[in-house]
Amino acid sequence: MESLPPPPLRVQLMGTFAVWRGEQCISEEEWARPAVVRLFQFLALHRGKQLRVEEVLGDLDLGEDRQGRRLLQRLLSWLKQVLEPCMRPRGPLRYVRAREQHLL
Repeated sequence: MESLPPPPLRVQLMGTFAVWRGEQCISEEEWARPAVVRLFQFLALHRGKQLRVEEVLGDLDLGEDRQGRRLLQRLLSWLKQVLEPCMRPRGPLRYVRAREQHLL
């Protein structure tokens, strides 16, 4: 499964928030945590930009200390579960890349 490209995402940010994974709309129940939705929306608004981790922490008000970084890691893990529910838990997040102090 991981060797195949991930299905394309279609995102609706204006009006009612919605995300489609391929042809399947991701339900509100799948998002489960509002903070995961906020992180996804933030990343979608900054698509194609290299974001500093500190910028993400500050803009999402997660705290810029170690606790904030751990929270961001958990949010990214939960986001992976929403976007790629069939992938193994410790596998790579294919829609977002983390490099040193940046998210791509």
